[in-house]
Amino acid sequence: MTNEEKQSFYSNTLDAVSSGDLQEVVNVAYEAIQRPIIITDPAYKVLAVQPNEKIGDDIYWDEQIEHGYTPIPLIISGHRNQFRQKALSGDGITVLYENTDLQYPRLVGNVVVHDSVQSFISILYTDKSFPTDADKEIMRFLCKACALVIQNSSDERFTNSSVQANFVSILFAGQQLSAEELQEWEELSGIHLHGNFAILAMSPTYPDEYTIEYLIALLRPTNPILISHFQDGYRYFLINGIKGWEGYRDLCVQLNNILEKLHLRASISHIFNNVEDIRFYVYRAKAAYDVGYLNDSMLSVFDDVQEKIILNQSLRFLKKPTCTHSIWQMLMDYDKEYNTTYYQSLSVYLNCMCNSHLAAQTLCIHRNTMLYRLNKINDICHCDLSDPKLCRRLMVSLWVLELAEQINSGDKAFS
Repeated sequence: MTNEEKQSFYSNTLDAVSSGDLQEVVNVAYEAIQRPIIITDPAYKVLAVQPNEKIGDDIYWDEQIEHGYTPIPLIISGHRNQFRQKALSGDGITVLYENTDLQYPRLVGNVVVHDSVQSFISILYTDKSFPTDADKEIMRFLCKACALVIQNSSDERFTNSSVQANFVSILFAGQQLSAEELQEWEELSGIHLHGNFAILAMSPTYPDEYTIEYLIALLRPTNPILISHFQDGYRYFLINGIKGWEGYRDLCVQLNNILEKLHLRASISHIFNNVEDIRFYVYRAKAAYDVGYLNDSMLSVFDDVQEKIILNQSLRFLKKPTCTHSIWQMLMDYDKEYNTTYYQSLSVYLNCMCNSHLAAQTLCIHRNTMLYRLNKINDICHCDLSDPKLCRRLMVSLWVLELAEQINSGDKAFS
């Protein structure tokens, strides 16, 4: 680019800045450098792009064009290869290619507003050449130009952040607000608290801010996350716009799918419609998170883990022998001496809610064999398994034993 061309580029870019449109800035840049260029926000949403067409980069660029967001494989790869750490280091201008999964070299620049990175500019070198010092100079100018556009934006993400933070603290502290006070805070912060809510809980140390913002961006079209907050060593989110229990179930399925792709764990309370009750549901989300590593799914739903929460609290004050019903100990001793499986048979029978037919199917045995084993247990333990009270006691004791085994099994990678 000659000096004359460079001066023309600077002038045209400043004209584009005055329009307040990032896409206009990108259009000017593309016309000058003739290389694919894209701007994304910290939530991986595409803000502006040129050309707005696929270029054969099936994993990255093409999916960004098609979906409007950076694809999950790139995000996971980015964290594995520390794309963001590289992009955020140094003077804010980075070349990404070596030791990554990128198909083409990328020149990445940080757009900084009020000492915070608000977006990233990427220029692709589809001829696999590498950026020159002159290219980096152009990138620095583009970053400053885009920062001006964002800074002048009326987007409430930048203008109301401090007011929102104060409002969030008040809500999560459980402070009671009158209807007039609540309305005043909503107007000042731009947060509108209406409809059904739920609390999502996650670890405060992982994932990083960019992954969190990407998760929020994925949920935004259907269930916008209005508020995020750190409290008691946890990261909480207030989710809004849940359409009844059916919408809540759909949200849980969506969340679990997202968490599996990002290899994250989280928990969620059940829904509520009075924002003043937020502190109760924060506790429920936290309690579900604390037993999350005992779950098969990445999302611990409060209603699905209530018994584990109760038993986990009990185990903090009780030792395993204290919770073991004598019948279980008798069956363990008998099985060990005679090489039988009566302990397993009874545990399956109780977990099948005393349904002998279902228990037989689970154990892959004939129902008559199941009935014989139950009668044999009655003889060994001198008990009556037709007694509902006895079965209830045995079931509670079994749940405690099973939970204790899970806790002590060493499967605590999550915790």
